[in-house]
Amino acid sequence: MKKSTQENPTSNISIFKNDVAALLKQDKALTRTTGLQSGLMFITTLSGVFVARDKFPNNEPTKDEKIGFNKEFLPSGKDGLSTRTKKDVSRHIFNLVVNHSEMIKSCANVAELKKAIAEKFATTKTKMVDGEEVETSEPCDGIRKLDKALNPKANKTANEDSQISNNPEVKRLEKFILKVTKLSDENFSELEHIVDKMSATTVNPVVPLTVAEAFKTNLNKPLMSIIKGVKVDDNDTSLEEVA
Repeated sequence: MKKSTQENPTSNISIFKNDVAALLKQDKALTRTTGLQSGLMFITTLSGVFVARDKFPNNEPTKDEKIGFNKEFLPSGKDGLSTRTKKDVSRHIFNLVVNHSEMIKSCANVAELKKAIAEKFATTKTKMVDGEEVETSEPCDGIRKLDKALNPKANKTANEDSQISNNPEVKRLEKFILKVTKLSDENFSELEHIVDKMSATTVNPVVPLTVAEAFKTNLNKPLMSIIKGVKVDDNDTSLEEVA
């Protein structure tokens, strides 16, 4: 008797494929701004999460594995999903699989995962009721809310740190400090005397305090520990004092 190759209609793969087919139909209708499109993307993402979890049980798929998954389950091009839809669904699937595997493992189906996501990524809003401020909980129940939950706005402080770390002054300071750590005892003592004779200024300093602090953080060690790491003989110097 020939074995049937038909997929189990209740399997994760079958459910995901059906959701992708429905999403593809909606994509072709050019109604991506409707609530239906958003809802289908949300459900497709959730069903896709279970397939991806089965495919990548270690929760750390490689770039090539992600590409292979997308080619197999998220068709694109002339007869497939739009580039934007495919990119969004794929990104959300792997974001959940990689970063929220425990939550997924605790759910048996899409309905349970939908409820878990609604609670885990719920947001709080304040509104006026009868002249009083009342806090209400807004469940995460759509693709746009999920996108905000999985891709929060960049941390302002972290962004500032990044800008500081990319400052060319930091690169100059880093290069200088690395050279200092390689100085001989004699040359280091000479440098100390030169620095002692330098005039302090608060007007347009070469290295602003924030940059120096960021530099220390980037090295993952206090600046002083670098200096102390160089053996210095305070009694041995060949520098004539500068008047």
